[in-house]
Amino acid sequence: MRTFFILLLVFAMSEINGQSWQVVGQNSFSSGEAYDQCIALDGETPYVAFMDREHEDKATVMKFNGAGWEVVGEEGFTPGEANSISFEIISGTPYIAFSDDANGGKASVMKLSGTNWENVGSAGFSPGTADAVCMAFGNGTPYVAFEDGNNSKVTVMKLDGGSWSVVGNPGFSTGWMTNVIAIAVEGDTPYVAYRDYGADYKASVMKFNGTSWELVGSAGFSAKTHDAYQCLAVHNGTPYVASWNADYNAAVYKFNGTTWETIGNPYVSAEQASYQSIKITDSGMLYLAFSDWGNSKKATVVKYDGENWNLVGEAASMGDASYISIAISDNGTPYIAYRDNYNMRRTTVMKFVTVSGINEPILDEHLSIYPNPTSGMFKIDTKEMNLNSYSVEIIDMNGEMIYIKSECSQSISTINLTDKPKGIYLLKIGDDLKKYTKLVVLK
Repeated sequence: MRTFFILLLVFAMSEINGQSWQVVGQNSFSSGEAYDQCIALDGETPYVAFMDREHEDKATVMKFNGAGWEVVGEEGFTPGEANSISFEIISGTPYIAFSDDANGGKASVMKLSGTNWENVGSAGFSPGTADAVCMAFGNGTPYVAFEDGNNSKVTVMKLDGGSWSVVGNPGFSTGWMTNVIAIAVEGDTPYVAYRDYGADYKASVMKFNGTSWELVGSAGFSAKTHDAYQCLAVHNGTPYVASWNADYNAAVYKFNGTTWETIGNPYVSAEQASYQSIKITDSGMLYLAFSDWGNSKKATVVKYDGENWNLVGEAASMGDASYISIAISDNGTPYIAYRDNYNMRRTTVMKFVTVSGINEPILDEHLSIYPNPTSGMFKIDTKEMNLNSYSVEIIDMNGEMIYIKSECSQSISTINLTDKPKGIYLLKIGDDLKKYTKLVVLK
């Protein structure tokens, strides 16, 4: 179907370029409300992990199989409630880290083995309770950072010979921390970013030098309180942290070898940003996703061009989005997962699609659509088409039929696509003898 759709576009249309965020599969595909969404990619296949309210707040992982979303393993597979979920795919194997309610709120890591999820090392391996759990891999080794319930500071552990061991000293952070931790590992060097109680709740970063943990630059370098979701990335020894600037707008700080500095002119929203998620590609391309309070808390993605931050398309979500997580595929396609508060607080995944070299339809001279572009509601005028009865079909850029209406007889019909994401759609209208096609743009 998708191949046919692409061939139809190439055959039927003159030079235009289109870029838009498209829903992967369907909106709000989780069976119930979901929290702590984390996206990871296996090649070009997206997976998403989340805390599943439909299954007693246990963890569920789903993947897109090309046609729809399917459960990986079984729904709600963790032994108890899973808080502070962190999710990665390494060499084709999904791993999930979480605060394990069934094991005293300590940290646990599980991986997919065949069709079942199994513990990696011991369940509940942290010395005390673990909050704000975050996981990253370095040279194939999993590292887990968390707020250590024994001292309310940061502790990092890694898998060593099948068991978990502390990296450096437990509770090494400069001050107490609260609720916000991120870890990134480059080679064998782990970095952590956290909200530093000892520095007015601003951002601090530390790295392990092989013997001990040391501050990177000064403590509390962010302009405001540090409050991000997935806030740390490292590339060629340079750490980047997403946080707030002085106006609570989304900002990214870079360590220049001496001090922390903001990079580029920040994308400025009318109000603050939240749920910031940062990702850097192997080539050094930097992306930032966040909930934009100046635009109805919609999911927004910007990309750094070396000087400035530029919007990647328009707002990605239809409405309020939280727990936003971003991933970039091997071919450079951005994906985001989020809690879709606009659609029953369930999970939605979107990707940024570029369509180029396509044409205006050649069979649309008698077909009138208005308004076009449209916000979702538009009319079809068939008065000049001499059709007594006709059908309407609308297809998205994945080749999926998203709307069909048969045996229409009115010369003017109203179509409602307000529940569909922004993007380019192909409308086909006609009878058994002839078909007309036209592009519809949802803005």
